[in-house]
Amino acid sequence: MSTVWLNENLWYAARVPTPRTDRRAQIVHVAYRLIAERGLEGLRFADVARAAGINNGTLLYYFDSKDALIRAVGSLMVDQFSQTAAPNNPGAPVDPLAAIRWEFVDAGEHLQDQAAVVYTELVARAQRDASVAAILRDIDAAWHGWLCSILERGRQSGVLRADLDVALVAHTIMSAIRGVGMQAMIAEDPAQVAPVVQALADLMEDWVAATPRS
Repeated sequence: MSTVWLNENLWYAARVPTPRTDRRAQIVHVAYRLIAERGLEGLRFADVARAAGINNGTLLYYFDSKDALIRAVGSLMVDQFSQTAAPNNPGAPVDPLAAIRWEFVDAGEHLQDQAAVVYTELVARAQRDASVAAILRDIDAAWHGWLCSILERGRQSGVLRADLDVALVAHTIMSAIRGVGMQAMIAEDPAQVAPVVQALADLMEDWVAATPRS
């Protein structure tokens, strides 16, 4: 999944004039942006209302609690992640092996994008909120399905190993990218993580390719 595509779509939706009937969606996009800027602990109803151009009463009409608003932000990310990368990113490679490497390249270039920050906030929240945990599982399911489609296409075409465990490799890619993303959040200089992303991409290619790199 492309983080740059996700961020561009959320950025655009948050700024395009929203019809009154889409007020709820506008509020969710505002909350998403504020979570990225301040974290979940810094999310305040009054700030969301002010940024959305409404009063607190109107906000409460759509969301009766902060928890409900947070869950809506998670659902927004599910909707965005559920769409495959290739149709929405003309630059995304079609070749399965190149597509796998592209996942790591894209992650390395956008380690601290808003989507990564909000996702990390939701991960922390999921430890004590079963509904948020369920939302994150939906995001993972969409991402896993996308990766499996790439890997299976590569396996069938002979670009990737015939004995490839598609589900296992997809989970491994997700875990690697998520882990390096978490590391980038706490690194003094996120650029330090870039060589790690490159190394992971190389290791993944050596594991899955039908013909090892020379």
